[in-house]
Parts: sequence; C-alpha cells; structure tokens
Amino acid sequence: MNYERREGKKLQSDILISDAMHTNADIFTSASVIIALIVIKLGYPILDPIATVLISLFIAHAGYDIIKQSSNGLCDTVALDVPLKKRSRKASPRSPTWSCT
Repeated sequence: MNYERREGKKLQSDILISDAMHTNADIFTSASVIIALIVIKLGYPILDPIATVLISLFIAHAGYDIIKQSSNGLCDTVALDVPLKKRSRKASPRSPTWSCT
C-alpha cells in the first residue's frame, strides 16, 4: 500500500495512487468489521452503529480524495507538455476547449 502510493507519486500515476487509496480503504474496512464483530460478541452491541458510521465516513473520505484527484486530469487543470497539446490540436482543429474551472 505505501509502496504503491510512493511509486505512484514518483511516476505521477493517478491510477497507482487511487489504487493505493482503495487498498487502504479495504484494509481499514476489513479490520474495523472484524474488531466490531469481536466487540459485539463481547457484549457491546452499541458499538456496531458507531463502527458503521466510522467506516462509512472513511470510505466517503477516500472516495472524495479519489474523485478530487481524478477530476484534475479530466477538467484540464493538469498541465500537459506543449508538444502533446500541439499534436492534439493538429489532430482535431475544431475541438472545443473545455474547462471545469
């Protein structure tokens, strides 16, 4: 997980970074469910809804981070190198310039 995130940042790969975040969410969720089941079995059923809310918040936060990071590339806020821009304009000169900002 940490290796994948570190390599994703080094390679500037949104896919590796997002996958590392997803793996982190899976690990946290699985561990939380196991802990919640043990605690419920010990006689504290009130912790079940609390664990559920915490897991939901963590998954929502991870999802927000992934969407925020991915939208930078989709909304043209990530800088492209100039030769790539020139090639893409030559390929489709009539394409509109979209921006999410």
